[in-house]
Amino acid sequence: LVSNPGFEDGTWVDGWSQPDGWWTYAYSPQWINDAGAAHSGTKSMELDGFYGWWWNSSYGASYWYTSTAEVGTEIGATPGNEYAFSVWARGDNGADLQFQARFRDGSGAWLEDPAQGITVTTTDVWTQYDLGTYLAPAGTVDLQLVLMSTGSSLGSVFVDDIVGIPEPVTISLLALGGLMISRRKKA
Repeated sequence: LVSNPGFEDGTWVDGWSQPDGWWTYAYSPQWINDAGAAHSGTKSMELDGFYGWWWNSSYGASYWYTSTAEVGTEIGATPGNEYAFSVWARGDNGADLQFQARFRDGSGAWLEDPAQGITVTTTDVWTQYDLGTYLAPAGTVDLQLVLMSTGSSLGSVFVDDIVGIPEPVTISLLALGGLMISRRKKA
């Protein structure tokens, strides 16, 4: 369901290296080519949150500034279907990872505001996080998946191996598994 879920394939775009099928935005997400920084394969994405005082010379004042690093992709979606997602992640200093599922219609307009999603606090070991199940509303044409660090924590979050499953498939697999167990017990 998710194209290039392990970030293994990529190209150089506008001076930034980024994985195929994914876009990057905001404060310096990094595409990492290091097997030691990946859950599987040799590549992962590093997302850094940033916050601090920022001097604005136009206003002659400083203010508290937060920023996120974002990586996202789009997938086709069908109204009324549910989509479940998980990701492998690890972080430094209890860094937070935020996930958003944003549904759009054929004109590109967002169908829900705010976006649906969750925030998880990562650990320093690779852990698979359940990102939830999301129902595509009427008029949905595609679903934008966004992973981001939050500006509320310092540290890096590494993400890899994103799994997306349309829920009718999951239900069918569970039913098939139950049928197989039922037949095995009768034998």
